Amino acid sequence: MSVASASGAAWNAQRRRVLDRDGWVCTSCGSWLAFDHPDPRHDATVDHIEAVIHNAGKVYDDSELASMCRSCNSAKGDRPLVRVTWWDREIFPNGLPC
Repeated sequence: MSVASASGAAWNAQRRRVLDRDGWVCTSCGSWLAFDHPDPRHDATVDHIEAVIHNAGKVYDDSELASMCRSCNSAKGDRPLVRVTWWDREIFPNGLPC
């Protein structure tokens, strides 16, 4: 979590709101998500689209947050999020391989 991270009930509510908005799908690779999933490709996280250091004024805006699997979140680091929205769900029903 970043230095400016939220915690507790407010963060949990915001995280669930963002995951609901994004349909519980990783906005980077398209994998389905669940809380505390043992596979990092399906473990639900919420991350800043643009690193807080570059966008401190919108740290807690829902519009600056995106649902991501733990694998994509770790790989993203502090780089801006690149969203993938073109995968074929018939070919990749569980999202793209991370």
